[in-house]
Amino acid sequence: MSNFIDLTGKRFGKLLVMSFIERKNHHTYWRCQCDCGKTTTARSNDLKSGKRISCGCAHITHGMTNTPTWKSWQSMKARCYDKNHEYYKYYGGRGITVCDRWRESFENFLEDMRERPSGMTLDRIDSNKEYFKENCKWSTTKEQNRNKRSNILLTYNNETKTLAQWAKELNMGYMKLWHRIKNGWPIERALGE
Repeated sequence: MSNFIDLTGKRFGKLLVMSFIERKNHHTYWRCQCDCGKTTTARSNDLKSGKRISCGCAHITHGMTNTPTWKSWQSMKARCYDKNHEYYKYYGGRGITVCDRWRESFENFLEDMRERPSGMTLDRIDSNKEYFKENCKWSTTKEQNRNKRSNILLTYNNETKTLAQWAKELNMGYMKLWHRIKNGWPIERALGE
C-alpha cells in the first residue's frame, strides 16, 4: 500500500478512527466510532476533507446540509486539507488551516459567521492567516478580488489601497499606473500625473 497513512486513533469531527478495514478501488476504508455511540465506515478522503464528520447524526442537528453556508464550510475545509482539491496548493499547500472550532463543527462555524448572505463568499481578512472568526467575513467577489495575495498594494499619505483602487480613484488606466510603478517611479509622481 503505497502512500498509506494510518488514521487509527485520529479524530475527524465527531468520528474517532478505530481501525483499518480495507483498501478497495483506490480508496481506504476505516471503522469509526461516532460520539453519539454508533459505529460507521468512512473513506480516508472523506474524513480528511471534512466531508464525513459523523455517522450522520451531525447533519440532523442543524438541518442545513447543502445550503450555501454549508457548502462554504465544506469548501473551506477541502481547500485546506484535501490534497486533490484544485486549490489545495494555494491554501493547505502553503500552510493555511481551519481553526479546530470550525474544522470539527459546522454548528460552531454557523454560530460565528451566521448564514452566508446572498452573493457573498467566505473571505479571510489576512490571506496569510488561517480560517478563524476574527479573520473571516462574508465578502462580495469584488471585495475578494481586492484581498488577493497577488494584488499590488500602494501606500500614499498613510492610505493603503490596491493598484486597481488607486487607478480607479484617480481615473487613470490600470496598466499606465502599473508601468509607472514597475519602472520605479516614486509613488507621489506615479499617482500625481
